[in-house]
Formats: sequence, structure tokens, C-alpha cells
Amino acid sequence: MINIRFFLILIFAIFMVELTYAEREAKFFDISEVGTSATTIRRGDVYGFSSFAHGLFENPASLYRIYKLSISAFETRFMGDFKYQNFALALRMPVGVLGIGMMQLGVSDIHRSDEIDSGELVSAGTFGYQNSVYKLVYQVSQSRYLHLGMTANLYRMQMDTVEGTGINMEFGFVLDGDNVDVSIVLRNVIESSNIHYVDSGDYSELADQNDVDENVLSSHGRTESLPLISVIGARYRLKNAAFYGQVKTLGDSRKYVKNFGFEFKLPFISILEFSTGYREYYKEAVMIESKTSEKVIQSGTIGVGLNLYGVNFDYAFEKTFDN
Repeated sequence: MINIRFFLILIFAIFMVELTYAEREAKFFDISEVGTSATTIRRGDVYGFSSFAHGLFENPASLYRIYKLSISAFETRFMGDFKYQNFALALRMPVGVLGIGMMQLGVSDIHRSDEIDSGELVSAGTFGYQNSVYKLVYQVSQSRYLHLGMTANLYRMQMDTVEGTGINMEFGFVLDGDNVDVSIVLRNVIESSNIHYVDSGDYSELADQNDVDENVLSSHGRTESLPLISVIGARYRLKNAAFYGQVKTLGDSRKYVKNFGFEFKLPFISILEFSTGYREYYKEAVMIESKTSEKVIQSGTIGVGLNLYGVNFDYAFEKTFDN
């Protein structure tokens, strides 16, 4: 039977963590917002219900669905230049499941400009940007119904002469019912763990030109906080269909965003899955002309999945709505 007392304690702990983080400044960009897989994106980007290795990017507890070995890879591009990639591997052990994963978002050949005596801007070379997250995951099941997972995250950002690194942890829980599944994820639970930056650039000449202190222009020694991200999702399963719903909070304002998805199979073509979904992103508040602004970006998703003898191929299309 499900341990109801344990689950009530868990919900209370989530509430207390939310209060603890309510005043934290959150700046570092979480690249999982791009999406973890075409499978998840096509059903509204609802976390925690994957049956494959890429589930470790969403909820480490979801790896209980791995029977022996699972390998996942995903790649997409934005605006023709930004490349997003991830790779995940999960292996069932004598006790539990062990997983490793890497996700990165990057672009190369960003042009650096310089101003010559005539005031004209000319190219002064190029540099690149890469944001990466490395994950080490362990999952264990308490019972047939309750599954737990833990992830150690290594964050790394490189841009020109600036490099940032940080570590943090996340915890996941999955309640597997007969028709209803619940997924809970708490990411970046270590409040004191930040991204720390090192800057090897020489800003002396630029500082002299603008009559400012060189330290003002350098990122050396600066930090950014890793925002607490909490995600609670549910899935209701029927024979040939499933309904998905999710609420996610992130950032210092603890803004809520919602995701919904619907997935179905045709009874006579069981190897195909069709999905559609609704997805929200939260854009952090920024200061513009002494005013702060925040925005929820909405999008719709559709997609299809093909399962051929345990090998899955998925395609997803996403369209952002103007608002």
C-alpha cells in the first residue's frame, strides 16, 4: 500500500522549501527549459513520465521504468545558429538504476567588434558561448507504487574569456498508481550553492577609454544563484490515451506556469503515438527604464512517436503564440 503519511510529509517539505527560497535572486538560465526530448515536448513538456533514459533530465525517479539499458539522444537548432543537444544513458543495477547525462546549448562564431579612430565598428575576431549541465543519477524504489531519485548536477558556462561553474542537487518522486501517476521534482535544493565566475580578459584599455574601474567591466569573482525549480505533474491513463497536467514554479517571484498534454494511439496501429499539448514559459522580470516586467510565453505542440521493437523515433513541432 502507498505510505500516505510519507506523502503528506513530502508535500509539507515542498511548501517549506518554497518559503525558504521565496526571496532568492534567480538569474542563471536553466537550459532544460529548451526541452529534454521530442517525446516530452510533443505532449506539452510535462515532466516525469518518460520510459527512457532521457527521463533523468526531467525526474530522476522516473528511471524505475528502465528494464535493463536505455540510451537517448536529442538535438535541435534555434534561429539556425544555436544548437541544443543532450545524451543520456541509464542502466539497471542489482539495486536501483544508475544514470548519466549531458545537455548543452551553444553557438560559435559570435563576432566581436572594435571601434577605430574614425568611429567605425570593425570585426575584431569571434568567440563562442556554451551552457552545459552534467548529471549523475541514482534511482531506487521504496515499493511498487513509490519511486525515489537523486541527481548531482554540475553546471558549466563558457563565453569568450568568462567561465562559470557550480554544483547542486535535485530530488524526484514518482507515485505510480493503477490509472493515475504523480511526479514531483525539486531542483537546485542547495540554497548556498551558486555559479562562480572566472574572467581572464584584459579590460584595462577599455576601462581607460570609458574612465571606469576595470573591475566594473570584468566578471571575475561574480556569482549567480541557481533558482529553485519545483515541478508537480500528473498523468491519467486510459487504454489507448493519456491526459497530462503540470504546474512549475521557478525564479525569485515563484511564478507559476502550466503545461497540459494529450496522447493517444489508434487501436489498429499500436506502434504509433500521436500527441498535442499546451506549454508555458516564464520570462524573468527585468528592469527597463526603472520599471520591471515579466512575461509568460505560451506555445502549442504537436508530434508523433514511432516504436519499432524497443527503438523509439519521435518528432515534435512547437509554435509560440504572440501575446
